[in-house]
This record gives sequence, C-alpha cells and structure tokens, in this order.
Amino acid sequence: MSRPVAVTTLAGNRPRTPYPDHMCVHDLIQAQTRLTPDSVAAEFHQQQLTYSELDDRGTRFANYLHRLGVTPQSPVGVCLERSLEPLVAFLGVMKAGCAYIPLDPDLPADRLAYMLEDSEAAILVTSRSLVPRFAAYRGVVVTLEESLATVAAESAERRQSGVQPDDLIYVIYTSGSTGQPKGVMIRHRSVVNLLHSMRKEPGLTADDAILAITTVSFDISVLELFLPLTVGGRVLLADRDTVTDARKLAAELAARRPALMQATPATWRMLIDSGWTGDKSLKALCGGEPMSRDLAAELLKRVGSLWNMYGPTETTVWSLIAPVHPDSGAVPIGRPIANTTAYILNAQGQLVPAGVPGKLYIGGEGLAPGYKNRPQLTSQMFIANPLPECSRERLYDTGDLASYRADGNIELLGRVDRQVKIHGHRIEPEEIESVLMRHKRVSGAVVAVRARPDEDKRLIAYILPAGPLAPSSSEMRSHCEKFLPVYMVPAAFLFVDAFPTTLNGKVDRNALPEPDVALRRGPLPEHSGRETIAPRTPLESTLLRIFEQILLAHPVCVTDNFFESGGTSLLAAQLVLNIERHTGHNLPVAALFQASTVRQLAQMLENRSYLNAWSPLVELRKGGSGADPLFCIHWLDAKLVTFHKIASLLREDRPVYGLQPRNPDGTAEPPDSIKEMAAVYLREIRVCRPRGPYHLAGSCLGGVVAFEIAQQLTAAGEQVELLLLIDAFMPGPLQYLHRRPYLVEHVDRYCGEFLLSPLAALKRWLQESASRMTVKVRGNSSSVRPSRPLRRITRRAEAEYRPRPYSGTITLFICSDGPFRAYEDRRLAWSSVAGGGFEVYVVPGNHSTMEQEPNIQAIGEQLQSCFDRLDRKPSAFRSTTKQ
Repeated sequence: MSRPVAVTTLAGNRPRTPYPDHMCVHDLIQAQTRLTPDSVAAEFHQQQLTYSELDDRGTRFANYLHRLGVTPQSPVGVCLERSLEPLVAFLGVMKAGCAYIPLDPDLPADRLAYMLEDSEAAILVTSRSLVPRFAAYRGVVVTLEESLATVAAESAERRQSGVQPDDLIYVIYTSGSTGQPKGVMIRHRSVVNLLHSMRKEPGLTADDAILAITTVSFDISVLELFLPLTVGGRVLLADRDTVTDARKLAAELAARRPALMQATPATWRMLIDSGWTGDKSLKALCGGEPMSRDLAAELLKRVGSLWNMYGPTETTVWSLIAPVHPDSGAVPIGRPIANTTAYILNAQGQLVPAGVPGKLYIGGEGLAPGYKNRPQLTSQMFIANPLPECSRERLYDTGDLASYRADGNIELLGRVDRQVKIHGHRIEPEEIESVLMRHKRVSGAVVAVRARPDEDKRLIAYILPAGPLAPSSSEMRSHCEKFLPVYMVPAAFLFVDAFPTTLNGKVDRNALPEPDVALRRGPLPEHSGRETIAPRTPLESTLLRIFEQILLAHPVCVTDNFFESGGTSLLAAQLVLNIERHTGHNLPVAALFQASTVRQLAQMLENRSYLNAWSPLVELRKGGSGADPLFCIHWLDAKLVTFHKIASLLREDRPVYGLQPRNPDGTAEPPDSIKEMAAVYLREIRVCRPRGPYHLAGSCLGGVVAFEIAQQLTAAGEQVELLLLIDAFMPGPLQYLHRRPYLVEHVDRYCGEFLLSPLAALKRWLQESASRMTVKVRGNSSSVRPSRPLRRITRRAEAEYRPRPYSGTITLFICSDGPFRAYEDRRLAWSSVAGGGFEVYVVPGNHSTMEQEPNIQAIGEQLQSCFDRLDRKPSAFRSTTKQ
C-alpha cells in the first residue's frame, strides 16, 4: 500500500454520509415545527416562543421583507441586542430567500458601516436605540419598534422564495490582514451538513436544550441557535450580563440545567475560576482556540462529557471534533465531521506521515464559496487539492500547522502566519497594525501576543513615534476604539526608539520587550520624546502601583488621567477601595474628578483637602462658554463616573456638572425629602448659573430629584429646555393612570414580576441578592458605607414624594431589558404629568448595565441628538431669559 493511501486512512476521512442536501436550514426548522408545534423552541428571560410562534413570526417577517422589495440572495444586515428578536429576524431573512449579515452592536460604528457597505446590504434590521450608530447608511432601515404592528399584520402564508441549498445563508465578517474585515460567505447546504452531523456527534435530542452564550457575529452561534430547532430541542438565550459574568453564568447553568453548552477555553476557565462546581449532566463543547491539558482535566471533573472542537469560519463553524478523555500531552482536535475531509500536506503538496508536521487543509460540504468581493484572496486561500486522485476537490488553507497521530487523530501545532486567537476571536495583527499606522504621530507599529502567568493572552502594541513626542497610551487607545472591536484593542501600548531586527533586517518579534504588569520586573522602554515623570514620594509610588494594577497598564505616568487611560465606573470604585486599603484614606469617588492623576491625588491625600473641599456640585467637564451646561443628578456619588463618561460622548463645547448627595463622610444626615434635596442642588446650580435656560438629567432616583428641580425652576419663572430622566421610576400611587386599591397597587409594584413569571422573577431576585452580597464582601470598606444611610433616607423620601403636573417636556430613556410588571410600567407613568410633551427612547441593557460600555454609547448619542434638535429650533421658540 502506498504511503499517500495509508496516510489518508490515518486522516480519518470517512466515506460520504447521506444528509438532507435538498433542504435549506429554514426547511429543517419548518419540518420540526410540523412535528412539535406547541413545544417551546426558544427562551429569553421570561419570554418564550413555541415552534409554531417562531415559524409564524418568521414567515410574517419574510413577507414584510418581500414587500420592501428584497430579491433572492439579497444581503440583509441584522443588528440587534441579545433577545429572541435576532432569531426571528434570521429565520425571516432565510424564508425570504436572503442572506443575513450578523452585526454586533458592540462594534465601532465605522466597522459596522464598512460591513454594510462591503456586503451590499440594501436593508438593515435594527432597533430604534441603535439607529444613531448607522447615520451614514443609505439603505432601508427597519426598526423593530416601528415595524412591529406592520409585521404582525402581514400574511402568515409562506411564499415560495426560490432559495436553493447552494444559495447563501449568511455572510460573517472576520479579521483581515489587509486592514479591513473580510466577509466569509456560507451556503445553506454547508450549515445543513453541520447540523446533521452535530445532532449525531456530539449529539442532541428533542429533550435537550442548549445554553446560547455567543455573540451572533461569532460563527459558533450558528450551532447554538439552529441545532436545537432541527431536533425539537430548546434554545436558551443568555443575556449580555450573564455571558460576561462568570458567577451569573454559573447560576444560569445551575438554574436552567442545559444538556449542552459550547464556549471558548477562556470562558470555561473563567467559569472554573469563579468556583463553578459543574454539572455531570452537561455536555461541554470547547473550541475557538487550543484547549490546554490542565483545562481539560478540570472540565472532566465537572461535566458529563467533553468535546474539543476545531474549525475555521471558512469551513462552516466546526470541521473536526474529538471526545476528550483523561490523558497526558496535547489535546487532539480529532477527526473530520461528516462529509468533511482533512489533509496535512508538506510544502510540495504531498501527504505527510504520522508525527511529521505539515499544513492543515480542509475540504468537503462545509467549504465556503469564498470571500465577499475578494476574488484574489479567495483564489489564494481556496485551492485545488494537489493530490492527483482528489484533484476535483477544493480545499481551504487553514494556515495551521498540524500532524497526524498514530491513531488517526490530528494534533494542532501552531500557525504558519501571524494570525492569533484570543478568547475564541480570530485576529490578524496586521489589521491592528494598519489601524495604528493611521495615526499621524505613528511611523511604525508591531502587534504581538504575550501571555501572562495565568495564561491569559494579551495584545501588545509596540509603537515607533513619528517625531520627538510620542502619543499617549490613552490617545492610542481612543484611536483604536474608533475602528476596532473591543477584543482587538491592544491591552498595552509601548513606545520604542527602534524595533529589534534579525540578521536579514526583519523585525525580530521574539526580541520585543516583554511587559509584565503583575511582576514589575523593571522599566519598559519608552520613547525618549515622551515625557515620563517618575514618582517623587513614597505615596506617589504607592498610588502609581495601584493605578497600574487597576488599569492593567505599564508604565503609567504620574500625570496620566485615570479616566482617559481606560478608567470606568467599576474601576473607579475599585481604585478608591485599594487606595483606602493601602493608605488608610477614605476617598469619595467624586474626588477623582478633581484629582484624576497620581500626582493630583497624592497632593489631595497629603493635604486631606478631600475632607474640606467637598461640594454637592462637581465639574465633570469644563466645556466652552458658548453652550449651556448640563446638570446631572444621581443619588449615589459613585455614579458620577457614569455622567463623566456621558460628558465625554457629547460635543466638546458642552459644560457638564454632576450633583452628589451631601456628606460623603457620614457625619451628618443628608436632606430627608425630595423637595429639600432638589432645593439644596438648585442653590448650587443657581450659584453656577444664575439664569436659564437650564438642562437637567437624572438617573434612577436622581431623575425624580431632577424632575423636582425642574418644577422649582419653572415656579421661579425660569426656562427648562431639557429634562432627561434615565430609567427613573415615578414614585407614589399611579393616580393619574388608574385608581386601584392600595393593596393592589402595592402588590403590583413589589410583586408584579412574580405574578407574570414566578421562576424568572425568583431567579432575577436571587442573582441580584448574590450580586449585592458579593459587593458587601468585596467592598467592606468605609468607602462604600456612606451609601447605607443614604439608601434608607432616600427610599423614605421617594415613598413620600408626589409628582405634580409639569408644564414642560419630559424626555425618558428606558432600558430595553427591564423587569415586567403585572399592571403598569412606572417609568412610562411620567407621561401622566408631562404637560408639555413626553418623549421616550429605548437604550440597550438593564437598569444597571445601560450605564456601562457599550450601552452608554447609545445614551450619549441620543442625548447629543436631543441637544442637536434644540439647536435647530428657531430662535423665536428659544428662551429669551438668557443674558
């Protein structure tokens, strides 16, 4: 027997397996719908869709798209937050005979714009809160809120779209080495083959559910969303908070008990590190990047079975799989799935023997037709099989080095190029380098991956400045965030005088300096033109070390601004806790706005000026003299960080001030009524700005205080042009909407969610309780203790306050993922007292996460649009009281 034949057998390329190659993905789902129409197909929080409901909504949406003029194979962009809606949209797009383009709302606006333009999507499906991110898009925009009634009125009769198995089902964009992402086109038949193979191995039945945790712009979500729907199982969609919080994810696994979950090694490691004890009924799929043997050992202790998955986007999600057993050495990626071939070839295009490294090539039913609008790249990466007996077969060049084991399994060895995977995301360092080089003060850039002691990979950017003065790390970070998704923004930016080179003049990447934040082995090379000021006192040294630990950045200059260097609300709270732990100073978070550098903070701590200089009014941004200021109210001073971020999202000329509760040190009682709180704040506002017009914004209970301030200003004859309430609940009985007995009103407010969905409400309550307990354990510091009397006082003040009719306009921002009530939504109840008009904007997230990245971007964009509308008003309609 010749060597090529023997090695082909070792490769595990199985004979062709029958699968429904005459069907499309939506045909499989519809066939299952006929079998189990009343079974639950998908769940998200308290919401459920049965198979028949999902099929009906998908059909109506498809008919709506037909009315908009879509034609077969038209690309349709879909950009929606995590919910049941993306699933309905994908199914509707498929039924209309179109290809969907999944767009992650977290991506930068420029990147989303490029994907829409490159994919030639004539229609974009999104939500109202996300529309501002697509200001440059010239196609048809379909918003869920505005089209809801129209879609529901469409016919439920399915049209014949003419879509065939060889037609496209989706185009997914991955990182590209040319500086722009590239769109991988995938056909229905490829996904059908994948699903048919996966239902057998690793296996899924009608009694099973998959917990879906992957963003839709990551191709492994295809398995999560569609595999259960083709076997009669359930899709359990996890929300954004659960996906990013290991403790919440562990709680979700315990509560839902899914039969299967797939995740990257980083996510599984995060779960284990959180204390997750596992579930022996769980089938765990691990892929996206190599699985270490120690991770495999930890998972095998916790789950019923473990599978290692491998596959590039270009070969449809997963192409090779391997059941993982207790062993030593590298974890293999296994053998090809059904109707998939894998070859390891040398530089001459010949099969290599077992144990000899070669490049891995994949063929078969999963192979993509190529890249959208990239014929040259397609011909480069998709080649004819060089083996004479298989010359009619196309293969994809994975760029991965691999070798055959004696048992026929394949072991991954590394890359032949610079492509890397971090948290499952495929990243081309060349794309990041291209973005870095767009900065006018950068003449050279190299991006490398460095692993920390805990094996967490990080992207490090090494930058050669184009001149005597290097840009700051915060400047480079902001530059990257405009063009790259979060997972592609380098963790650190190091400035060098020159790149180390090899003997032949190429950059020697192995000789690039190794950043080590945790161990602090010594100073890193810094460009001589950039001023690096060393700490001059022991206190500055201590603060500098705390800054570097919190920001995960090194070096940090004593004059670097905390917020401009990546500081967030959560990190600010951690910063003051660490400062107290190491220095004994009980610093209010609001002090960071007056002293946001190491040097400024050291001076404040040495002088203890934070004890005497406290004021309810905090300048968040100076702005210019031509714009009216925005005054922001929140009932906890730590949340001023939120408004600090919002301020940075507004135009630079807008002054922004924050108002915080009195007495951060807890020595005196703050005002005990909403009217008194508003009066205290109003005195500060009038000192800063004696005459109107005024702009007010309030979050949570701060919205109630902002409303009362507006009432007091109006009573004084002043003009309030903008009153913005951010997810603020109207206090008191809802007497302006319905008159109900007090007991019913009380039960509605505190138990309404339990009446609708007891299990979901209980789960939410337990999660929030656990989160509060975690905060108590972690934050057992005087830095957080002042909020306890504030909470007690403000709750009493809220209960006693009765909003009166207001003559002006109320603008309300509400979160899209809030708890349901049995009767009324107290946020919308503000309409009953808004005499001058009521505007509502829905922004992504829940009551907590709507003020976090990236949801806060939507708040900033919508708030700026409110100011833009005011600026466009004719002068006759503007206030004449301003002097």
